[in-house]
Amino acid sequence: MAVRRLPSLRSVTLTVTERCNLRCSYCYVPADRGRVMSAEVADAAVDAFAAHADDEGGLSLSFFGGEPFLATRLVARAIERARAKVRDGAALRVVMPTNGLLLDEAARALCRDERIELAISVDGDARSTTRPFAGGAPSAPKLLEMLPALLDLEPRAKLIARMTVTPANVDELASNVRALARRGFRRIVFLPAFEEDWTDEAIALWEREHRRLATWIVGARSAGRRLAELPTLSGLEARLTRSTPRRACGAGERLAAVATDGRVFPCYRFVFDDALAEFQIGDVRDGSWNAEVLARFAGLDPEQARPEHGSCRTCASRDGCTHFCPALGALRLGDPRGVPEVACRLMRASVEAIRASVSRARPAPRKAGVSWAAATALVVGAIASTGAACGGKVEGPSGDGDAGYDAPGPGVCAVRPDSSTDGASPGICPVYDAGTDAGVIGPGVCDYADTGVPLDAPPAFDAGNGPGICPAVVDSDAPDDGYAPGLCTTPADTGPTPGLC
Repeated sequence: MAVRRLPSLRSVTLTVTERCNLRCSYCYVPADRGRVMSAEVADAAVDAFAAHADDEGGLSLSFFGGEPFLATRLVARAIERARAKVRDGAALRVVMPTNGLLLDEAARALCRDERIELAISVDGDARSTTRPFAGGAPSAPKLLEMLPALLDLEPRAKLIARMTVTPANVDELASNVRALARRGFRRIVFLPAFEEDWTDEAIALWEREHRRLATWIVGARSAGRRLAELPTLSGLEARLTRSTPRRACGAGERLAAVATDGRVFPCYRFVFDDALAEFQIGDVRDGSWNAEVLARFAGLDPEQARPEHGSCRTCASRDGCTHFCPALGALRLGDPRGVPEVACRLMRASVEAIRASVSRARPAPRKAGVSWAAATALVVGAIASTGAACGGKVEGPSGDGDAGYDAPGPGVCAVRPDSSTDGASPGICPVYDAGTDAGVIGPGVCDYADTGVPLDAPPAFDAGNGPGICPAVVDSDAPDDGYAPGLCTTPADTGPTPGLC
């Protein structure tokens, strides 16, 4: 049944083009189809949604592709029209996911002038091969070369790193997140490509990488260090520590997406698959809306989720689960309330990986002017007051500070003798990377065997050194890399035990 009434949709995505300069291995957009939105359809879409924006809710206008910067003129036209159409006092938020590779000077000026929020798709370092150009060459080196210019857009434009995780790159998830943080991204979102073949081995790696990230967060927060925002993990943390309710995304109720031909769907994931035509909620060309489909999406509640197997009610990870995606349910199971088994398995792995660490990962209060050494002493004192004793040591031949050290065991541990000092100094666990001597980190709160310059490290620290509470061992030969949940982990050869160290 068609109605001539626009529902209270305050966030709309215009699919300005399906064309793209990349051919990402996991992409669901039919780039070879090459459809492009006309100016007439874009105008009709802007008029339909902007007319209902008010000073209470405003309007969020997103542009999607393909690569939306292949249609920059249309994007600029739509933004200008939206600003003219929204009522006085109504806020206009502009969002664009992009691969970043077409952001030349003119495009960056548009982003600055319009304060566009950019979600830069980037999956890893220069070795990443999941996002090749249409001709097959890797795009990662070019994007990393452009990042300084893109990051300079802040604060006028807001940047987010948007990572897609697949079985092909999941084993580098934690290191890629940390690398992007060091490059200057203040907000990093990572999500799995559910359509990929997630084997038991790939899901085990997904869980391991979440343990690594949780350890990094605990250490940095304990030292009062500022980290990049990780919404993927903060949502889990809020569920586990504060019982924050699982929220629906608002597809078809607050959100909508316009296809290149003017048809309107609950969100952008419904746009590209013709098999999902039954979920069309309207058409901007004639202003009609489908009341039956709108009613189907109104009030979608995560508590109504229907897992492909099992039940949310009996799931042991329910208290940390954040997953509810009507698009994925419709795509895989034909039901917006459906939850494919792969989504449940990945979510359970995420929740259980960080459960033991997340309650310890809250930021520690830190007074201005307290030195790193004093902060470390305070942490050591706090641990000592709980009854923890030194259960580890670092030994090595005299005169050689880079070889022969035993990995530290549990407890408040001594650090290795530094080349500039005699003997070991007390501190919170050093990190020992069995494959890299340079991975041994000095006293205090440590990174987990990352030999790069740590985020927010004081200038006095050399590469590989920095504050943080750390895991004791990262061993590339150990099946689980020696990780276990807690503030720190013990070496793999003594058995992973949750605890202080």
